[in-house]
Amino acid sequence: MSYAEKAVVVLQGETATINTKEDDAIAIGSEDATTCVVAVAECSEEGLISCAHFDQGTVTELAVRRLLNGMPNANIYLCGAYSDAKGTGHKVASALVMNLHQ
Repeated sequence: MSYAEKAVVVLQGETATINTKEDDAIAIGSEDATTCVVAVAECSEEGLISCAHFDQGTVTELAVRRLLNGMPNANIYLCGAYSDAKGTGHKVASALVMNLHQ
């Protein structure tokens, strides 16, 4: 990626959306998702890609609606939530999947 190209990086508890038809950002993502879950939603018909970095306590119905805002048919990708001794990763992933199915 050259310096002229842009990327959007979300941090813990944040959500961002790019419009591939209008924005010049070429990448969107997050980092350091240990027990957290990074969710990416993509809707090619609308040209939207959203990324959210969920941790314990930030998985809410509102946060999931924000991730999927303007996307009638989104493909959703999840990563992170490693299996820790306290089960935090499992709790975050389970809460997110439950909210996605509502």
